[in-house]
Amino acid sequence: MSQATLLIEIGCEDLPARFVQPLAQALGEGIAQGLDSAHVPRGSARAFATPRRIAVQIAEVATEQPEQRIQRQGPAVTAALRDGQPTPAGLGFAKSCGVEFEALERRPTDKGEYLFFASTQAGQALSELLPGIFEQCLKQTDRLVPKRMRWGSGDATFVRPVQWLCALHGAAVVPLSAFGLQASGQSYGHRFHAPAPIPLADADSYEPALREAKVWADFTARRAAIAAMVQAEGAKLGGQARVDADLLDEVTALVEWPAPISGQFDQRFLEVPAEAIVLTIEEHQRYFPVFDKQGQLLPAFVTVANLESADPTQVV
Repeated sequence: MSQATLLIEIGCEDLPARFVQPLAQALGEGIAQGLDSAHVPRGSARAFATPRRIAVQIAEVATEQPEQRIQRQGPAVTAALRDGQPTPAGLGFAKSCGVEFEALERRPTDKGEYLFFASTQAGQALSELLPGIFEQCLKQTDRLVPKRMRWGSGDATFVRPVQWLCALHGAAVVPLSAFGLQASGQSYGHRFHAPAPIPLADADSYEPALREAKVWADFTARRAAIAAMVQAEGAKLGGQARVDADLLDEVTALVEWPAPISGQFDQRFLEVPAEAIVLTIEEHQRYFPVFDKQGQLLPAFVTVANLESADPTQVV
């Protein structure tokens, strides 16, 4: 039984920031649990999340289930046989198992002798199991979003219109279909820096291929990088940027390729209570305020763009 990395990616129009992480986690957990329920051997799972995609990558996924040992307990022998002949209860159990009555076993239990059916079936191929697992997983993601969108002429719904579907097991495309789309072996990079399709050699090449196309797909790593970038920009401004955890999560969910930018505002605005300015900077602008060593607010801020501008001064 061979094994390979499994990748499933849903690419869409920009997701609301609050749904990026929960949807990616639901996709990852749903596919992993579906494989476990189907007894498909697998390794560890990783979820990826950016504004334009959610994805899961699972290591060492087997190409098929192992042989399935099926055991079913039927009626008591006293109810299944009468005068040496099978009763309707016994015949019905045999029929439900797809065998003749004579093929059933009799086994003693603590409640008496019962009929049993035992059989070994060949495991299903992963390609046959995944469509059902994926469909069930999508139903779970739908529960996270009270209001979903429809687009085009189809009946499919999602948080935002789905633009592409990528599914690979190793180098082989997995035959998944959803949202009116057939899965392929290609993804897409940054909307502006790398808008062309990206053919993936295999599921393991997903993360490095996206990094090459200006997409930092790992949410946790992107979050840590943004925090470091913001702090570095704050130091350049002669102070320390305040990095609120909730704001950091939101900003991480809004960008695929973070580029820190610092700006300033007129000193006279500091006549306004600092709390009001900080509230405006953090909640309305989604910027990071900067304070001096004494904890006084500076007339400066740090923000994170979603692209590397050829002229950052124009963005500022």
